[in-house]
Amino acid sequence: MGYYLYLRTDSWGGERGITVAFNGERTAVLVDPYPLWLDAVENVLAKNAVSVVGRTSNVERALALCEELRPGILVAEPASGGIACIREACTRVPGLKAIALASSDDPTQVQAAFAAGAVAYVVKTAQAFRPHVIDMF
Repeated sequence: MGYYLYLRTDSWGGERGITVAFNGERTAVLVDPYPLWLDAVENVLAKNAVSVVGRTSNVERALALCEELRPGILVAEPASGGIACIREACTRVPGLKAIALASSDDPTQVQAAFAAGAVAYVVKTAQAFRPHVIDMF
């Protein structure tokens, strides 16, 4: 069973992927078709001690980043190929925690995200993450 969470923020973003040495820190890869959301989510995660090691608007690139960088968390937009991305990334990277970051709270999409392996479903119109929410991952 996953958690139903909410997030709202605003900022600008872009695409990048970097290789870093992980010393037990919490790390994430982000995939969203809108650069604005990439930066916004990175800012929220950084405030909660999660380092974003890769970000992209392309699902295939996100899968490559997950395989290369082995993050602990994947944040993906389900409506833009993110359901398949979550499913495939969870298969390729054992122990990966996937979070669906969505524009819609459609129950069919929520169920599909959890069925694909997401541990949380976040609607973009909600309040920012609180530290105790990030600590679940």
